Amino acid sequence: MALKVFILVISILFVACSEELSKRAEEAKALESLPPKVTIQSSALAEAVKVVITGADPEKYTVQFSWPHLEKDKILRIRLGTVLQEILSSQTFFTHTVGHNQILNYSFDILDSNRKPEMTFRKTVIIPYDFVVREGTGVLLYNTKIEANRVFLSDKIPLTTNGTTLDIAANELHAANGSIQTFPESIKIKNSQGFEEELPPTAPDGVNGRSGGAISISAKKLYGRLHVYMRGEKGGRGLKGDPKPQASAGVPAESAKPECLKDSPVRFSLSQCSCPSDLRPGGQGADGEKGNPGRQGMSGGDSGSVRIMIQEYIPSEGIDSILPTDGVGIVDVVQLPGVGGDGGFGGDGQAGGAGGPGRNIAGRLECRGDGGMSGKDGPVGDAGGAGHPGVLGMKCVYIGSENQNDCSQGDGR
Repeated sequence: MALKVFILVISILFVACSEELSKRAEEAKALESLPPKVTIQSSALAEAVKVVITGADPEKYTVQFSWPHLEKDKILRIRLGTVLQEILSSQTFFTHTVGHNQILNYSFDILDSNRKPEMTFRKTVIIPYDFVVREGTGVLLYNTKIEANRVFLSDKIPLTTNGTTLDIAANELHAANGSIQTFPESIKIKNSQGFEEELPPTAPDGVNGRSGGAISISAKKLYGRLHVYMRGEKGGRGLKGDPKPQASAGVPAESAKPECLKDSPVRFSLSQCSCPSDLRPGGQGADGEKGNPGRQGMSGGDSGSVRIMIQEYIPSEGIDSILPTDGVGIVDVVQLPGVGGDGGFGGDGQAGGAGGPGRNIAGRLECRGDGGMSGKDGPVGDAGGAGHPGVLGMKCVYIGSENQNDCSQGDGR
């Protein structure tokens, strides 16, 4: 029994030793395949330095310089206004994180072993521009063209165009389930009682709703799901019904000449004259008719047109991982034309006619009966009908990596 255990232990040790020897042999072979260490003269360093710029967080980039090994005992000092770092000859790279949208001039000083400068050269690095949607950048008021290396949308703050033209051209579009919209779905407005209520954006009275405009997006890479809402603005309320002229007036009261005392200076005063008591009063004015109907509500705005061209879609973690692979749902475009505006308020009822004129406007040498009564005002007219809705615009979506290429008059989705 002891012999068997001894043989088993020896076998295990032999296998372990064989595996270790094999592993070391492979490592030695890998080292032999590596290129030999390259060392260059200081005078050739300027041409040998390579620069790679990679994106980091939004509006941040990493600049990486690399080069072959310097001569022994040389020191490389890198400056950007102030000294960033001093590097020994054994190190062959340097990284630096910087803000976006700037031109940087790096200085490279080569020092000898006594730290005495031998030569200096410069490298100019152009840091790309990022556009980030946040408070203050998410609402557009004018036609806008965004040309950027990276565009970052927000899943909390939509990029809102307000019906203007938006043109995005980017290498990378980081959608992250964010959205672009022409108009918000609703806005808070105080009603006549002073309370806030949610209402769709609406054009002023008598004005057609604004179109959603045009959105064009071109990107080499799309990261995450993108939502685009093409909404037309609701049409304004129709105008109030036209007023009607006042109804006809009543007939004037009966008139008669005054009876005056003999030799009364009637041309100056009626105080010594009298009027008949049975003069007919003025007629009642005609009652007013119902007011004119309000004008039809204004037309809603068209949804606008959208054109999206993506070369490659790169899913992000979470919800994007369960999307189908045929491109459906990667770019979700919803088109909603603006609804027609409310009908205008009915016109005021026609004003009742004035009563026939009576004694209160009689001339000094004439008697009249009492004035007539005014007619009744007519009722308010009916409200106008609702306006026509806007129409759907063109929708084109191309995603090269997903073999999706759809272009059609919008279908409301």
